[in-house]
Amino acid sequence: MSYPPEETPAQPSAAPVPPVPSQGYGDAGATAPLPVSPQGYPQQSYPQQQQGYPQAAAPVAKKGKAGLLFGILSLVLFLGLAGVTGLYFVSKSDADKTIADQKAQITTLTTDSAAKAEKLTKAEADLTAAQAKVTKSDACVAAVKSFFDAIKANDDAAGQKSVITMSQSCEGSSIVP
Repeated sequence: MSYPPEETPAQPSAAPVPPVPSQGYGDAGATAPLPVSPQGYPQQSYPQQQQGYPQAAAPVAKKGKAGLLFGILSLVLFLGLAGVTGLYFVSKSDADKTIADQKAQITTLTTDSAAKAEKLTKAEADLTAAQAKVTKSDACVAAVKSFFDAIKANDDAAGQKSVITMSQSCEGSSIVP
């Protein structure tokens, strides 16, 4: 709904408007009067938007250096964190590979150690058997020596006793000189 505009009566004594310097650069000191409203006050002119053409934007105020500095520091921090993260994953994969290699080496060494422990147990058993055989052979050699000593001495009783000792201690042993 629109109302008809009210008309204001014209003021009979309108004061003359002093000239306002123009804002052009080429005409130094040239003045152009502002239009006077019916009440006698100068009118201010505002740029009006013409159809089809957008109104020009107001000039943007200059930004300070703080925003630029903050942006640069943020970029440096981001790149640094990206580098550290990359190094973390590279070193983690190397560490995981090293751990896997060491576990395989431990398994191999444990298996080798068990095999050598088994061989050592067998060698100790063989050594004990060989020592028993040597002890028995020493007893047999001592019995044979005592037999020959008895024959040399022409002692029949000692010879008979040596034969019995010799048959007990030399049973199953082979004495090779």
